[in-house]
Amino acid sequence: MRTTQTIRSILLIAGVGFLLSGCITVTDNREAIKFYKQGKVEDSLKKYKVAIVDYTQAIKLDTAYSWAYSGRALSEMNYGDYQAALNDFNKAITINPALEEAYTNRGYLRSFEFHDNKSAMEDYNMAIKLDSTDAIAYTDRGAAEIYLGDFQDAVKDCKRALQINPKKEDAYNNLGLIRWSFDDYKGAIEYFNKAIEVDSNYSLAFNNRGKAKYNTEDYTGAIVDFDKAIELDSTYTLAYYNRGLSEMKIVKKEQGCLDLNKAARLGLKRAQDSLNRYCK
Repeated sequence: MRTTQTIRSILLIAGVGFLLSGCITVTDNREAIKFYKQGKVEDSLKKYKVAIVDYTQAIKLDTAYSWAYSGRALSEMNYGDYQAALNDFNKAITINPALEEAYTNRGYLRSFEFHDNKSAMEDYNMAIKLDSTDAIAYTDRGAAEIYLGDFQDAVKDCKRALQINPKKEDAYNNLGLIRWSFDDYKGAIEYFNKAIEVDSNYSLAFNNRGKAKYNTEDYTGAIVDFDKAIELDSTYTLAYYNRGLSEMKIVKKEQGCLDLNKAARLGLKRAQDSLNRYCK
């Protein structure tokens, strides 16, 4: 789930937002603000369809309410309607070119769902220009830089994010992935440890740490981490796949095949390939 974690999220509950100039934009439609606030609450409860309805009502009441377009886009993204989310982020930015959170979240959408990291970089750059203290924008720009192979700048951005917010677990996870890319699995594990210290429910970091342990031939330790990732997210396809491979390594073929089968049923093609190879 994607959330807005900056101080602006507090201001948005009241239906206001600070622009770069220091001015405040406010819709004077109290009913629109009411529906906007309801949408924020519903999104935080993961009731994305209900949130979308609330934001839509806010937009009907004030068609220039950029925060409502941005909020609806976030709910649409969390719901999985990525094209609708992109359209709404575009609309929000057209109405309010200084709406920083819309750039940050559109960058995330472009990077992680549309795999367009060059366009994502443009959004993150603009977000940071508008707010140089946004740890989320630095962290996400670091992730895009990893995808683009620009590890040096990725390290700088993630460390800058941690200067702003020492509890930014995603930044630690990104730094772990960078160490991984240089086959420094011990260094990667140290960063994944830090991510988990910050957020003990961070399933991605457990999976990544498990894979790093797998690469150091600590298969038992890897399985413990994959167990935790699956406990936190029962639909975590890669964690089932990775656990299955680890179980194969310690001669638990039956259990390994069950996990590979689970990953395959969840739609992971390589799991089906491994199933055909090891479990026939």
